[in-house]
Amino acid sequence: METEPVKAELRRKQVVDEYFRRLNAGDVPGVLALFADDARIEDPVGHPAHEGDTARETYVSEQVGRRARLTPGTLVASHDEEQVAVPYTVSTTAEVIDALGLFRVGPAGTITEIRAFSGRTDRRPTDAPQHRKDRDD
Repeated sequence: METEPVKAELRRKQVVDEYFRRLNAGDVPGVLALFADDARIEDPVGHPAHEGDTARETYVSEQVGRRARLTPGTLVASHDEEQVAVPYTVSTTAEVIDALGLFRVGPAGTITEIRAFSGRTDRRPTDAPQHRKDRDD
């Protein structure tokens, strides 16, 4: 029998999974519906955040317009009853980006924050082999 904390954790993961599904489907209104009114998106971390309805819509529309395919890895929940972390890959016709997303999902089941981590060394041309650039092999 699942406890309420486990059910809540699974719901948070479902919201994040749905974000990736809708974004990959090009469903801009569907993606936007997953956000809380005061949600912020920092992608990549270190750049100015996208805050407000117009900024979020522009961000999501640009992501869809790039025709990028986001492939999430295993979603991992935190014990703080808010966050889900997920490694994912962004694939376009020109490049592949390895990233880590930190999603905050509020009690209402909407995304209140996304922080996407990816650095300059996490990008490679689409036709380049994948390798670990953070260590010497």
